[in-house]
Amino acid sequence: MVLKGFSNSHHDFRFPEAVFLTSRFGNPVIQIGNYRFSKWSGSTGAKTRWICIKDHKGCRAKLWTYDEVIIKYHDNHNH
Repeated sequence: MVLKGFSNSHHDFRFPEAVFLTSRFGNPVIQIGNYRFSKWSGSTGAKTRWICIKDHKGCRAKLWTYDEVIIKYHDNHNH
């Protein structure tokens, strides 16, 4: 499944192409280029926060989806 940004009559948001995958442990992940994001454990409902899998090494990159559409992307990787 490919995720894309949303657009409306006032704004057209473009995000890098993202692919929704399943990790080897069966958990959902999003792949954007060479970066992978895992679903944040505190996310509930249609709006979901995803964090870079290198979060434990201090990476602050994250993104948010709403019904499988990227609505916000902070691309501040430190690796």
